[in-house]
Amino acid sequence: MSSEESEENTTGNTAEVSDGYLIVASGHKALTRRATNSDNNDTDRKVPSEDEQSIPARKRRIASPTESELVRAEEGEVYLREVVQEMNQAWKQDKDLLEKFFSSRTPFQERIRNAKERNYNSRTKRWSRYPVFPTEFSSLCNWFRVLLNDILLFEADGIPSRRERGPPSQLKQRRYVFATYKEDYLKEVTPLPRVSSSLYLAGSGPEFVTANGKLRPQPSPTAGLSPIEVTIGDGTRKQRNRLAANAADIFEWQSNRRFVFALLLTEEYCTVYMFDRAGATYSKPFNFHEDPDLFCTVICLLGSSKVNDIGFDGSIFLDRTGLHQIRCRQAAGRRSFRNQHYTVQSTIFQSPVYVGRGTFCWLVRRVGDKKSLYVIKDAWIAQDLPGKESEGFLLKLANDKGVTLGIPLFQSSEDIRQGDDPDTILLNRKISNPSREYLKLDRVHTRVVMKAYGKTLDQFSSRKELILAFHDAVLAHRNLHQIAGILHRDISIRNILIDSHGVEGSRGILIDFDNAVRVVDESLYAKKSRVGTYRFMSLNLLSKDSAPKQQTYINDLESFYYVLCWIMWVYVEPGKKTSVTPYPASAWDEDMMVYTAKWAHLKRLTFEADPFQPYFGASLPAMAERLRILLRRFIILRASKGSEDSPLPPEPEQDYSEFLAEIKKGISELELEEAEHPA
Repeated sequence: MSSEESEENTTGNTAEVSDGYLIVASGHKALTRRATNSDNNDTDRKVPSEDEQSIPARKRRIASPTESELVRAEEGEVYLREVVQEMNQAWKQDKDLLEKFFSSRTPFQERIRNAKERNYNSRTKRWSRYPVFPTEFSSLCNWFRVLLNDILLFEADGIPSRRERGPPSQLKQRRYVFATYKEDYLKEVTPLPRVSSSLYLAGSGPEFVTANGKLRPQPSPTAGLSPIEVTIGDGTRKQRNRLAANAADIFEWQSNRRFVFALLLTEEYCTVYMFDRAGATYSKPFNFHEDPDLFCTVICLLGSSKVNDIGFDGSIFLDRTGLHQIRCRQAAGRRSFRNQHYTVQSTIFQSPVYVGRGTFCWLVRRVGDKKSLYVIKDAWIAQDLPGKESEGFLLKLANDKGVTLGIPLFQSSEDIRQGDDPDTILLNRKISNPSREYLKLDRVHTRVVMKAYGKTLDQFSSRKELILAFHDAVLAHRNLHQIAGILHRDISIRNILIDSHGVEGSRGILIDFDNAVRVVDESLYAKKSRVGTYRFMSLNLLSKDSAPKQQTYINDLESFYYVLCWIMWVYVEPGKKTSVTPYPASAWDEDMMVYTAKWAHLKRLTFEADPFQPYFGASLPAMAERLRILLRRFIILRASKGSEDSPLPPEPEQDYSEFLAEIKKGISELELEEAEHPA
């Protein structure tokens, strides 16, 4: 068994001894340390390498974990593997990170001096009470916990540590480092971290909008500031992956986090990590014994009361009454702006992954307006290709062109700013002269406010509601393309909403314009192929046998068709899915099968081989069959009648008219069917 296998399969509190090596496992991981006399010789110490691995050892069990600990450990390992895969190629070392973020020590001079007077031996140039033989994981963790909390005691007058707390006052900022390698620290914590770190810097205050008004810090991702991993020995790759999992957990629970700092501590060295929506950057390790001022500065900044400096978005906060509020910057004239506050009612969507857009959508009410509901959408939009226009800009353009039905009613949009600067990945990382490689990482934090609508298309309550919403979404797509000159490029179930009380033309709402472009756009971004939701992507975009193709309205109409088919294959009735996804829908998430399955489906002469659920009757399958025949003509026959390089040109107005006519015919047939066979 390899050393990594040994670490991953160790559970409970166990110790392993083999050939001079001691492995101490603390419930969630195993840590190695060479147990020889030479370890105590400072001259033999070196900066840890991330690629070095520990030595395998035989096991000697001391204690067994409980069943709940085993389940949680298993779930944590699954989550850890997902985050590690997500972070592939997303790690970048910044040799100047310490200088960029921690060079200014003026705000902390008094606190550094006080901390050193109590805890640092200037004669030996080492921190006091440091374990004589730092080979035991728990003793090293406890030493770090005590020291870090002592440093934080003097970080700010308003942030006392546990031993100097007065009576709790509402939303008062506090900071505390917990020893989360101990399971007993987590017994009364909700929600639990998915992956337990060695130590956990947590806080309380108005910046923790999802902590349910907790007056004291707790080691939970709702109150997390910085995860801290402690390791004995040279292997650090597994520990940095655990930091990434904890950071991802914090991003998931804290919708107002822009970035998260984290620490990796060994017996001698400290490495600072910074996680954001582009991945992670990290510093060179520094010796915290030899540079106590820098170490204190790092700890003070990570526990700072200046929330923008530690990765919070100050425009999302709890007000004095504990209400979750969002402050938006809205135009009040040609060149003037005003702040508009909204109160969050609920979170209606959040991105399931950490690296990427990090989209959050909230249902909100404008302060002072108890009747109207709005949606605020925050996202980090990539800037890797020129030509990208913001969702807010395109929505406003569509509204200005007269397209108002079937799309969100635009209220305002902005690029979020932190002080005078835009909130971007590169500026947050303090990269002033980025290389081309770094430019590909950059993302801009954007916010759009629009009128709230209803539920997603797969939450239909009847066949008629489904098909009316489907028709109006296609009609909106036609109006965007033909009137406003905008191509959506991301047709999916979640991007079509049902407005049960909408007028004709707005019973279905087409949302999410993050991938949209102008029809006449020739920019690199507009030419980017394979944009959209993979499951509903068109044949041309999935094809790997030809050069990438620029998307057109035909690709989106094909995606509309796949959305309808998916629903009629997967849903046996409103709100109830099949226990097993039937073919060919089951193949649409498989990279090796999706193209072949869709090609075979479109080329078939009839639908008999791919039957829909009985609930949808005869009229809707008949309509889908007619749409399939239309798409065959649009995609296959039209291309075959032209040359390979010059297929017959598209005819958008005629194609849209025919597509919509078939849907209208389906609506009429459904009404007749329901009249003849009432429920």
